Amino acid sequence: FNRRKYPACLKKLDDLRVASGKSADRFAVYAFTALCHSRMGQYEEAIRVYSNALMIREHSTVSSNMGSCYLELGKMDEALECFKRAIRADASNPNPAQGTSLCQNN
Repeated sequence: FNRRKYPACLKKLDDLRVASGKSADRFAVYAFTALCHSRMGQYEEAIRVYSNALMIREHSTVSSNMGSCYLELGKMDEALECFKRAIRADASNPNPAQGTSLCQNN
């Protein structure tokens, strides 16, 4: 991702969101939209969009990324819940375990 290109990327993703009929396509659009917001430091918006993706299906990386957004906002309890959710979705993903450790050390 290139920081200067995030706004253009968000516009294209919004066009895809409107056009996507399948929930698998919509899930991907939500996940990438949230990632763009997160990379731009728009953590509250990223959390909102990650939540939309997780309503479609559980996904370890999406839950872990959402936990990272909560960490950035200093919301340790919410972050910990996201990391636990991520571990339940895929225990082999190392990122949520690292996030859990960060929450417990703060």
